[in-house]
Amino acid sequence: MIEHNVFWQFRHDASQETIRSVAKALLDMGTHIPSIKRARWYDNLSREQRDKGFHHMIALWFEDRSALEAYLAHPHHQSVSGDILLPALAQGVESLLVFDRQAEDGTDGR
Repeated sequence: MIEHNVFWQFRHDASQETIRSVAKALLDMGTHIPSIKRARWYDNLSREQRDKGFHHMIALWFEDRSALEAYLAHPHHQSVSGDILLPALAQGVESLLVFDRQAEDGTDGR
């Protein structure tokens, strides 16, 4: 199982409604992209002020690397990313961080 984590820096003027709309669009991708096994949205709760503006993230789980690649190339992913997510980010693709990992048993988002 591959866990695909993406962290974002939203524009400073992005409203909570905008952030909720982005979260909903991203979480709903699984209804259009069959290779997504699970999706979870997380808000940063840390009080350490070391998040460098990355206050939100999504974790997506895929069966394997080829399923992740199918998701990345999927037209619906491209549409959500380009039309909904990127306009809400502080500096476009420079405002995101991606971290993929091999999820071991018991750490696959269940």
